[in-house]
Amino acid sequence: MPARSSSKRSRLTGVTERSCGASAWTRPKSKKSTKRTIQPRPPVTDGERVYIYFGSFGLMAFDFAGKVAWQHPMPLYGGRYGSGTSPVLAGDLVLVSLDYPRIPR
Repeated sequence: MPARSSSKRSRLTGVTERSCGASAWTRPKSKKSTKRTIQPRPPVTDGERVYIYFGSFGLMAFDFAGKVAWQHPMPLYGGRYGSGTSPVLAGDLVLVSLDYPRIPR
C-alpha cells in the first residue's frame, strides 16, 4: 500500500484486519528500483502465507505476523507500462506470468 511520509512517498507492504480495518503490520517495500509505478498488485494467500509480486524486486512470501518467509528476486520487467501481474497459487506452486520484451542487441 502506498503511504505518504511528509512530502516524500514511501512504499509499504501491509496487512489489514478484515474484521475491524486496523493495520496488523506494515513493512518497507524493497528499494531496488523506483522507476516503476507504486500501484499495488493484488496479493494471494493460502491461509498460511501472503504472496506478493513486486515488479521492482520479485516475489516475496510473508507469514501473517509480517515476517518474511522467503523471497525470490527476479529481473526488472522492461516493459513501458510495468508488469501488471499478480501471483497465482496452483497446488504447492506460486506462479507469476511475465512476458519480458526482447532487448535489441
